[in-house]
Amino acid sequence: MQGVAYVAEKYPWSSAGFWWANAGMNALIDGGATVEQATRRVNGGINGLEDRQALYARWIDQNKEDEEEMMKLEDRGWQQVYNILGAAFNSGKIEWTWCQKAIDRTLTAGEYTHVLAVINAREKGINVDAENPAGVAPNKR
Repeated sequence: MQGVAYVAEKYPWSSAGFWWANAGMNALIDGGATVEQATRRVNGGINGLEDRQALYARWIDQNKEDEEEMMKLEDRGWQQVYNILGAAFNSGKIEWTWCQKAIDRTLTAGEYTHVLAVINAREKGINVDAENPAGVAPNKR
């Protein structure tokens, strides 16, 4: 057994995930793609489209409550981020820009980690540049 057959048998989920990532599927789906658009990206055509649309409609119908709960969790998560950043802003540890990003929900996980490091350093009295938290004076490390 070689090639595609080997990969399909030994690594079905890994290969599917690799394809999904390389095909830009997350961006497509997160951008609000329809079932037809996703089907075209996956299959290069619309084979099986009606079945997929029916399954998708069924899934949506069965998971409305779960989706609503997830939205509530997401809202609470953003509120918690804003509360943390707002307290840091009010105590003079960070600039308003970070709070605005939380309000707009454009703050990335990397940025959040970055600003938390800045807050932590400043709480310890370490003078750190918010644009470059690693750029701390050598005698302050």
